[in-house]
Amino acid sequence: MAVSAAVSFISVCWLICIGMFMHSEGLFQPRLWASQKTLDARAGWWRGPFVTARSGARWYPFTPRPEDVRLADLGVTALIIRWGGHRGRGTVAEHQVRVAELLRQRGCDAWTQLLGALHDAAEVYPPGDVLAPVLRGPWLLTWPTRWMKRRAERAVRRRLQLPLEMPLAVHRADVEVQQREREGRFSGAGWEPEHAEWRWWVLVEKLARTAADEMQEERVEAAKAGRQARAVWDRVVALHELASVASQEAAKMSKALMWAQKGRAA
Repeated sequence: MAVSAAVSFISVCWLICIGMFMHSEGLFQPRLWASQKTLDARAGWWRGPFVTARSGARWYPFTPRPEDVRLADLGVTALIIRWGGHRGRGTVAEHQVRVAELLRQRGCDAWTQLLGALHDAAEVYPPGDVLAPVLRGPWLLTWPTRWMKRRAERAVRRRLQLPLEMPLAVHRADVEVQQREREGRFSGAGWEPEHAEWRWWVLVEKLARTAADEMQEERVEAAKAGRQARAVWDRVVALHELASVASQEAAKMSKALMWAQKGRAA
């Protein structure tokens, strides 16, 4: 009797998990006896609660999708303080710039440097920049946060046509920059948010255009050799879009910095 009850309980739990997964992936949407207008009105409800991003777009932390990502919102990393604010005012954007610079010093190509400049971009969305000790806690307590963080990363990286797993070179550079930050070995750490965002956008624009040009040449060579290059073309298109948005946002931040300097001078 006890064994039968346990098997039934486990089966119910599995069915619930499968249903939640299908619902989160948009595979299960009640459509019987509902018009398209009603379905559109209920779309947000079926996806769960949402967070309003800086651009005004809705972000659904429990059911994120790549199309929900607005590239201009990624600049919010300049407003997110690392280390919970306990080690100065260094931001996520500043950290990403330092990782990309370290990769450049190590002779990595523009694409790898760009991955370093974007490796924490998903932290603009919930759960954000979660402190490492929190994620190292008991699995049963930390898996919801890990799950939400992982889904946000996947959505952002798919939107940007980035690999879901970062290269080993990026991981190593990230760890080394974290160690330097922990030891306070960076002079001038703690850029102003406007300066950090402007500097990050300028770097992202430069690296995205360079990487796109290099991949365009790779695509042409692949086409000449008769190889399929559809994935490369999709990535080139995504990089050009990112560079365009980065150029616009960098111009906005440049104007903001100019007005801020005039205000301080006055």
